Amino acid sequence: MNVKVYYIDCLTNLHVGSGDANFNIVDKEVEKDPVTGYPIVHASGIKGALREAYRKNHSEKETEKIFGKPATENESDTGGSYKFFDARFLYRPVRAQGSVPSVNVTTVEAIREFAQLTKAFGIDIGLDTGVLDKITFPAGNQEINFLTSHAGIRVEGETCGTLNDAAVRALKPFLGNHFAVAASLDGYDLPVIARNCLQEKKRNLWYEEFVPHGSRFYMLAIIPENAAQDEIDAVIPKIAQIGGNCSVGYGYCEFGCQFGRQEA
Repeated sequence: MNVKVYYIDCLTNLHVGSGDANFNIVDKEVEKDPVTGYPIVHASGIKGALREAYRKNHSEKETEKIFGKPATENESDTGGSYKFFDARFLYRPVRAQGSVPSVNVTTVEAIREFAQLTKAFGIDIGLDTGVLDKITFPAGNQEINFLTSHAGIRVEGETCGTLNDAAVRALKPFLGNHFAVAASLDGYDLPVIARNCLQEKKRNLWYEEFVPHGSRFYMLAIIPENAAQDEIDAVIPKIAQIGGNCSVGYGYCEFGCQFGRQEA
């Protein structure tokens, strides 16, 4: 089994709608993992976006071979030769004060999930998960929610602690030069923008949640054993548009293969 791990970096803001009706202040929320509450792009959304990009330069027969044939009234859908997993949350930028305007923020749970999923498929990402067990958040008169990679950085204006050197060295390859680990992201909601529709004068203003540019997801893909690299690059291009609002520049993401495993 040829399994590859792709980073999906948001070059622009991303909105993949949940499609759920709600009575919150935010009218259109992004998809969330029902277990963790972190933003997620379900496999069907990834597959649909990649299929749409692929079919622009390939025949319907070639497209069906790669992605399968959609279901009809008389026939069930058929699986393609490539398999795609959900794109799971790794980090997102959050405002900071100090030496940098923002830092990439994640949680111990998000990193641990990344390590566990890749390990389950026999992929070594080079992370010593023992360092995650040693990340502790001081509590007391002033509870600390963020531990930063560098001293002197304040995330969202809060007082922050500093990660130990071992954790910084272990996490830097995955989170970048300036990052923070949060005890919880509860209370630190995704950004929201007010929007309206100029073509529909009767439509009221609505509020839309989005994943900010600079955020990173990761995705596993199962690739056919005999697939040539040029075919893989065509199926999973460097840049693809995911989700809605493409006309206003939303959803443009960069795909990059970082890890992989192939059985002999």
